[in-house]
Amino acid sequence: MEKFDVVIIGSGPGGYVAAIRSGQLGLKTALVEKCKELGGTCLNVGCIPSKALLTSSDHLMFAKKEAAKHGIVIDGARADLTKMQERKNKVVKTFNSGVRSLMKTNKVTVIEGLGTISDGFRRPRHNQRAGKSFDQIVQRRDTRDRDEKHRHSHGECAGGIAVREI
Repeated sequence: MEKFDVVIIGSGPGGYVAAIRSGQLGLKTALVEKCKELGGTCLNVGCIPSKALLTSSDHLMFAKKEAAKHGIVIDGARADLTKMQERKNKVVKTFNSGVRSLMKTNKVTVIEGLGTISDGFRRPRHNQRAGKSFDQIVQRRDTRDRDEKHRHSHGECAGGIAVREI
């Protein structure tokens, strides 16, 4: 059975950064992600694709409304939505490749699957089917859920991330 020092569930911005740092610290690290591509919602369908499309839209608006103020005449500027989508997809793919490369560089094992936490951190976990076990877990906490009961039952939470030895 393969044993890890730390397992991170979710490869969003918090997860992949935690995995990189754990690897840099010499911990045998696994990153569990339910989707094929790393990066979470932000990188794959949220922030990054939206910003890529907004950037393309900004360029179009500059060409249509602002360029002439600078003495630049652009007649017939129009949006080619297919090209805009292709560019957005290329941006996302480039970022995905970068995150995957960082996992490899920092010796982080990527496990495709759904990670769950059960049994309240009382003993080391393992998944006999996957042949994996670990002693620590990194879990993102919703920063809105920090009442005293939550802290008492789950440990202190700094910056939305909790690291627990079990």
